[in-house]
Amino acid sequence: ANPAPFLHPISLPTSLCRVTLEINRLCRAERGKVTETDLRHQPYTMDFVDELGMGIGLVMHTATPPRMEVPVSFVSSSLLSTTDRSVNTARRHFDARGYLNCPKYSDIMLEFTTDQRSCCLHAHRMVLDQSAYFEKAMTSGMREDNDRRLVISGVEPEVGQAIVAFLYGHDLEVPSQLLLPLLVTVDRLQMLELEAVSCDQLTLLLAPDNALQLAAGIAQACPSMHSIWLPLCADFISLHEAQIAQTPSFASLSASQILALVAVCDPPIFLSPISFVARWLSVIGEEGEEKKEGERAEKGE
Repeated sequence: ANPAPFLHPISLPTSLCRVTLEINRLCRAERGKVTETDLRHQPYTMDFVDELGMGIGLVMHTATPPRMEVPVSFVSSSLLSTTDRSVNTARRHFDARGYLNCPKYSDIMLEFTTDQRSCCLHAHRMVLDQSAYFEKAMTSGMREDNDRRLVISGVEPEVGQAIVAFLYGHDLEVPSQLLLPLLVTVDRLQMLELEAVSCDQLTLLLAPDNALQLAAGIAQACPSMHSIWLPLCADFISLHEAQIAQTPSFASLSASQILALVAVCDPPIFLSPISFVARWLSVIGEEGEEKKEGERAEKGE
């Protein structure tokens, strides 16, 4: 094997010659026979090898050939002392989830506002920098430097919290009634890093009683990413069209929503838009007649 580019030699106690008992027999087949006696009577060292991101291995050097390269997984950690194990501890990835809305080390405040509500979150610029939107906003949309506050208007507080939580390592989760506001926000802010996970949420939350409303909302309010989300809606609607036509939400569709759905052509939401509109008009007509009969009954006619 080619020697790794970074070698960090360490000296191990002689008692650790027993390490060969934990080495997979494949090593002997590939490198030649190296017995416990060979190592017991010959000085040796072990090097930790960082194989360019492919994992950590051990390279064992003896006074005589062969040179044997052994994965760390072959070595029992029980043979290593506490001090030795500390050398072999892999670096842990930083887990930012515990710092969500945490004032500790916070260097920016996020404020999500609508006409009626708002919320503020403690945040950390290094975490937010994962998003191209926040990276740009933090350099151009900040208030005074001593305030360190970034105000994002037109975003539901729960949606803003869900997006920030995702950047901190949590799953992106919203209730079904906030799915469309989430998609509209992702589209408006051009948060392309949420493209895949938003598709997962859409697929998870699509149901017969909301599929048409979601498709219409995406067609009307998501001009940038509708080509990604609408095919998911179209596939679901084509498989559940009969069930959808029986839901109360079908009759509650507005004329503008109907036009938005029929106008989608790549791919089309319906295989036969004419039959869909005819069915909708039929349901609307039936509900209108029922409403009139109810009003007549109340008047005693």
